[in-house]
Amino acid sequence: MGVLNTVLNALRRRWASFGPPAVLIILWGTFSVISSHFATADNMWNIFRQAAPLVLAAFGQTFSVISGGLDISLGSIVGLTSVVTAIAAVQFGTPTGILAGCFCGAACGTTSGLFIALFRVNPIITTIGMLSLARGLAFFITDGMPVTGLPEGFYVLGSGYIGFVPIPAIIAIAVLIITMFLLTRTVVGRNIFALGGNEEAARLAGINIKLYKILTYMFSGLLAGMAAIIMTSRANSGQATLGFGLPLETIASVVIGGTPLFKGEGSTARTFMGALVITTISNGMDLAYISPYIRQVILGVIVILAVLFSQFQRK
Repeated sequence: MGVLNTVLNALRRRWASFGPPAVLIILWGTFSVISSHFATADNMWNIFRQAAPLVLAAFGQTFSVISGGLDISLGSIVGLTSVVTAIAAVQFGTPTGILAGCFCGAACGTTSGLFIALFRVNPIITTIGMLSLARGLAFFITDGMPVTGLPEGFYVLGSGYIGFVPIPAIIAIAVLIITMFLLTRTVVGRNIFALGGNEEAARLAGINIKLYKILTYMFSGLLAGMAAIIMTSRANSGQATLGFGLPLETIASVVIGGTPLFKGEGSTARTFMGALVITTISNGMDLAYISPYIRQVILGVIVILAVLFSQFQRK
């Protein structure tokens, strides 16, 4: 069993280093043959623009996974944040809408973190509760109707360009750099890794376990809130239904990037590549007129296999 586990760990490390880029190259080559519209400069930038909300939300999921947990509530946080952002932007302007959206996402994540840290509730159970709470609030506030009438400049966040580069892509790359620095070059990042690696050892080392659990889920909620702002801008309305499939997609992004579940490991750079793979599959299937339901089947299979793989390694 020890030899097998060593082999599996070696394969996982090689996948994390070379797997996602290789898969991207294969996908780009395949879809370029299937559709003449795929391998164009406009569509490549379109893929990066489409990937930005998933990238941001998946970064949040990465924080949860590194800490040894999992956040199932990200999609509902996106829906609630979209509604709050739109209402604040309509009433008080774009800057206030953005601040309200970031605060809403961070508040939802912090609430989950408090229950996980103070009452020692399982992260999956806690975030399932937050999923229902946030989704219910979003529908209650809007009665299921979209919030329209956003300021004219709000759409720029999701659809604008700086030069020829989409603004959502610039935001995603900037957040990638910040989160990589946070996780690898700061005490906060090292302590989050320690929390996921061995919670008891981290406690004995003097790390404030409760504080870092709260911070982890606050970061997760904040990044989901940023994803919601971009999605709201692209939709030009606040919608409680936004982000419905994000929990599965974020977990798949983390897994495809080569991060094992429940092992206290992870990297937002890996997650970035995993999210690009998922977005490329979605974009290519759309251009090839392949049913989008097949994509959901693929993501489901990936997540199930990843959980089985992680459980086998733990045993």
